[in-house]
Amino acid sequence: MVPWYLERFGRENDRLSGGSNDDDLTKLATYWEEEYLPWWQQIHAGSSGVQLFNTAAWGGGKPPISPNPDRLGNLLHPDESHHDLSIVDELFAGMVAVARSGSGVPEGLSPAQRYLKMLAYASSPIVDRVQQQKSTQQQKPRA
Repeated sequence: MVPWYLERFGRENDRLSGGSNDDDLTKLATYWEEEYLPWWQQIHAGSSGVQLFNTAAWGGGKPPISPNPDRLGNLLHPDESHHDLSIVDELFAGMVAVARSGSGVPEGLSPAQRYLKMLAYASSPIVDRVQQQKSTQQQKPRA
């Protein structure tokens, strides 16, 4: 089993899936598939200047929209022919580190809330680094 899952969600009957947590996760998935990703789809379709997400990685179309699991390493713009999953490995390592340190994840939250807090803290350095790289690339003069 995954260490951070056992440490953070393996207490007694406290599970990320099951019971009311299933309902919470279903609501979150529904929101992403029917509201959030379609909203980004509309933004990208309306302006060629918006280049945040790689809409090809979720196929576009009408809701519900789900990212292609084979393209998880390629959800950001631009669409790459090589789908590097090292960022997924980096996120997993960050999740383990956050779980071990407990940093920023207060007790008393539901398992779904704890998971999302951990995900936010683990992904923050990755998002910052990717944004910095994009800024640096955009500032380079083109030959």
